[in-house]
Amino acid sequence: MFAAQDSDIFDVLAHLSFSSKIKTRHERVVWVRDRKIIFDQVEDTDAQKFLEFVLEYYEDNGSQELVREKI
Repeated sequence: MFAAQDSDIFDVLAHLSFSSKIKTRHERVVWVRDRKIIFDQVEDTDAQKFLEFVLEYYEDNGSQELVREKI
């Protein structure tokens, strides 16, 4: 129905509901990294590395893959 590859269902629903631009997962990850939203809250470098891993995993695989059994 939509050519929204590399986007999440939330972006498609927002587009349908509010005519907002469909963003890719890459755009969302860049937005988070640029604003350091998560990383400023965590001082532990191991935790920061894990958060970076989660962002990369999300970008490559999407949110449906972020379940305990698959990570």
